[in-house]
Amino acid sequence: MFKKLSINELSNAGNQQNEVNITSLSANTKYAIVVQAFNSKGTGPQSEEVYGQTLVMDRPSAPLLSQGDVGYDWIEIVWTFPSEANLSAALSQINGYYVFSKSHSSVWMERQIRIKTNAYTSNDLLCGTLYQYYVVAYNAMGKGDASDSIAIKTKGSACPSPILMKYISLES
Repeated sequence: MFKKLSINELSNAGNQQNEVNITSLSANTKYAIVVQAFNSKGTGPQSEEVYGQTLVMDRPSAPLLSQGDVGYDWIEIVWTFPSEANLSAALSQINGYYVFSKSHSSVWMERQIRIKTNAYTSNDLLCGTLYQYYVVAYNAMGKGDASDSIAIKTKGSACPSPILMKYISLES
C-alpha cells in the first residue's frame, strides 16, 4: 500500500524534518516502509526498506475526567475513555492509574492506583477548598497521555485543617 504526500501536507502538519506518522496499523504486525520522492520530471529512486513492528497493544489513551460526588472533606473524580466505545474493553487493557492532585497553595501530589476502575476519591481534604486533578492510565506498554486537568471545590466555606477539626471535635 502506498500513500502520496505533498510538500504542502508535510509543511501544514508543522513537520520541519519531513516526518510523518503512519496510522491505522494493525497490532503486533511487521511492516516494511519505503520512501520515494517525485516531481514534475518523474520519480526518484526508492529508499532502502526500513522494517518495524507495531506493539501488541497501544498505551492507553488520555482519560476524560469529570466530577463525581463531593463532600465537605472529600472529592470523587470519575473518568471514561472517549476513544473506546466500550468502557469495560478499555479497562481490560489497563493495569492502573496515576492520579495527580493539588490545592491552589500546594505542589502536585502523585498517587498510584493499581486496580482497574474508573473512579477515585480523595479524602481528608479541607472544606471550601479548590483542588485540581489529572489522571494518567498505564498498561504493559507504559504510561498513556495525561488527561486534561479539572478543578473541583469541596463543599462549605474555608475551614480549619482536618487535624485541627479532629482536635476541636475531641474537646467538644
